Amino acid sequence: VITQGEFFTQEQTATPGMRELVERLKDNYKTALASNNNALAFQPFNQKFGLSSMFDFLLVSGEVGVKKPDLAYFKKLVEMTGSKPSDIIFFDDDAGNVEAAKKAGFKAVVFKNAEQCKEALKAMGIKV
Repeated sequence: VITQGEFFTQEQTATPGMRELVERLKDNYKTALASNNNALAFQPFNQKFGLSSMFDFLLVSGEVGVKKPDLAYFKKLVEMTGSKPSDIIFFDDDAGNVEAAKKAGFKAVVFKNAEQCKEALKAMGIKV
């Protein structure tokens, strides 16, 4: 949700407002990017958008051998961050991934845009 555009057929562009939101959240909370990209495709994507410096954790399916919506992917995210599932708030633009995250014990929301993301976080008591 940091970028928009179909990965293989369109130029990827930054999702308006998301970098600023993540940077504000990073002051008080752990942040993680959960990506279903393969490892080779992710590297130029990471360089273009500076994702390594933007997030505390990067979980790239191509590097760990499992992808969303597999529950094992969410378990890896819990292990990587050292967080309890109930403490993780997960946003994804795919409703199937959101449902799987809920099954894993996360609070999860289908992502639409940065403003909706901010409002959902505020509703959960998160300072943004």
